[in-house]
Amino acid sequence: MNVNYFESVFKQHEVSPKSLADIVQDIRNGLVADIVRSIRLIKDDDDPVKKSLKVRLPAFQPALVGDRTTGIVYFDIDKKDNPDLDFDALKISIELIPECIFSFRSPSGGLKFGIQTNLKISTANTAPVIQLYKKIHKVTADYVKSLVGLDFKIDNNSCTLCGECVT
Repeated sequence: MNVNYFESVFKQHEVSPKSLADIVQDIRNGLVADIVRSIRLIKDDDDPVKKSLKVRLPAFQPALVGDRTTGIVYFDIDKKDNPDLDFDALKISIELIPECIFSFRSPSGGLKFGIQTNLKISTANTAPVIQLYKKIHKVTADYVKSLVGLDFKIDNNSCTLCGECVT
């Protein structure tokens, strides 16, 4: 399955389709591991150096390929918003969900994951589809939380159809 891919958040105008499997494999193979290690060493999320490193990372839109929806509902759980959450336990629980299509630890130590749904629409950039995605995101979040038995705060940026997942 392809998704929208950007070499960096500064190159959003240069979107291209890329295999989700290849993106996840790049993450697991440590394609940007040096940058991620540097980001994790900086504890202050507002540090300008940390921000400048994060924008150098590749990004993708799990919910979109071109202007069509992929059916993936994307979640970003930030460590700063969930300081007492056991992210290792959450990742294990998330990966047990049959519809989980990807999961990985974020550069800042949180968790990013996608849940496959049947929301596949050929013209995604319309107000009704955008509103439908928000509703499906909420329902899917409730489903995930009920299965893992943990409560967590979801980054609002991942609640939009065009939400970008920085690797």
